[in-house]
Amino acid sequence: SMDIKILPRETVLVAKNYQSLIDWYVDNLNFKIVYNNLDIKYCSLATDSGIKIGIADMESLGNDNYSKRIMNTVILQIATNDLEILFKKIKNNGGSILFGPSYDEGDKYWYGSVADSEGNEIWVIDENCP
Repeated sequence: SMDIKILPRETVLVAKNYQSLIDWYVDNLNFKIVYNNLDIKYCSLATDSGIKIGIADMESLGNDNYSKRIMNTVILQIATNDLEILFKKIKNNGGSILFGPSYDEGDKYWYGSVADSEGNEIWVIDENCP
């Protein structure tokens, strides 16, 4: 069977005040904006030293389920080469599937969300995600 690769992606901060949180990281911790997707209100930032974060807008994430299921506003995000196999493994080993895997037609990648054995949310995207 194919080895499941687990690859690093930016940690996600869920913002109540999207633009002001972006500004705070830029002004205080020397982050630079790498890409700001205004359609979904998701901003990728990085420092020259290599720290990467994503800031997501809480309101754009929307639905009531979101605020119910979230335990905190800092979310581990990883990439993998096979969401389906990884999700099965997680489900069979004390974790749970929160949603997905779902397919993004626009950017052509799989994504979803799981929780670890203590309920901490982990966002998972496939390695083709921009």
